[in-house]
Amino acid sequence: MNRPPLSKRANGHRFWATNRSWCARARALSPPCRCLKAMRRMPPQLVPLIDEVHQRTGVLPKWVSVDDGYASAQGRATLLEEGVEEVSISGSKGKQLIPEEEWNSELYQQLRRGRSAVESLIFVLKHCFAFGRLRRRGLEEVRAELLEKVIAYNFVRMGLVRQAQQETPLSKVA
Repeated sequence: MNRPPLSKRANGHRFWATNRSWCARARALSPPCRCLKAMRRMPPQLVPLIDEVHQRTGVLPKWVSVDDGYASAQGRATLLEEGVEEVSISGSKGKQLIPEEEWNSELYQQLRRGRSAVESLIFVLKHCFAFGRLRRRGLEEVRAELLEKVIAYNFVRMGLVRQAQQETPLSKVA
């Protein structure tokens, strides 16, 4: 098993990391098992999340696609009663909550694919454009840093689109 070269102990648990600053912060963490137990006890936040989106934008989403962290039969039923047409919950918990014919329908498959596409974009933003870590503090400074990162991402995307447009297929040249 390949592990990074540096290990530290935090509250009796071993943490493997590649840089010392992460290990220093890891010492302050509680054991991972406590964090996981606390996460399991948290109530699903799907309905409050969609209600907040509705209040802020004035628009109730037509479709909602979320992961297992938001799985709740009651939350799904509440959103359907409020006027959301479809609520897709990806993952094993969602598969248990949603009837099989709905789960296998074309719309649900599209919703799961769309969610997957968004997740891949978020991965690129977090790992290629450092969205996962903010260096500034304070609300205005954080907003400015995020805006700079979005602008950098958009410039890269514009460059890739232009590059693709300039690469002329051989069939057009001949």
